[in-house]
Amino acid sequence: MVLDNFIIDYPGTPYKEKALFWKFDSTYQLAINSVTSKMKERLITAKLAYANLIKFNENSEFKPKADEMLARIETDLKQFSN
Repeated sequence: MVLDNFIIDYPGTPYKEKALFWKFDSTYQLAINSVTSKMKERLITAKLAYANLIKFNENSEFKPKADEMLARIETDLKQFSN
């Protein structure tokens, strides 16, 4: 993924937090719009992207939006916990 390469190639960039959010947003969008057979795996991947964003900056300017997205991920994951 392009954002992964950007984060790896430019670890000191002032845009790292934005790149981490965009990565989370793109994995989130893919997950919630997936077919059921791929949704669980993609929701878990999105949850990991959220964790990476918060690990980088727990007071991120994107945290309120990211928290809303995480709540949706958690809700959608409940359908797979049978």
